Amino acid sequence: MTPEHYRRQYLETASAKPPAGAALPKLAAYHWFPLPESPRPVGLVDLMNAGVECGHGESLALLQRRAREYDDAGGDLLVRISHLTTR
Repeated sequence: MTPEHYRRQYLETASAKPPAGAALPKLAAYHWFPLPESPRPVGLVDLMNAGVECGHGESLALLQRRAREYDDAGGDLLVRISHLTTR
């Protein structure tokens, strides 16, 4: 097919008008709005990758909050994270 033939065919269908009085098809709601999703749990590795390595502020803030919770429970995650970020 030559470029000119393709162009003619493309414009022919694009300029075609629907018959007078033709109703638009009804579309289901999922065509317009995203389906509701349940939030998936985000692991510490995911937060580390998104927050520290990629510089996403929201992920980094969540990682810091979760690390504090971990430390409050007796871990030493904040020390490990600060060691990783100062390399």
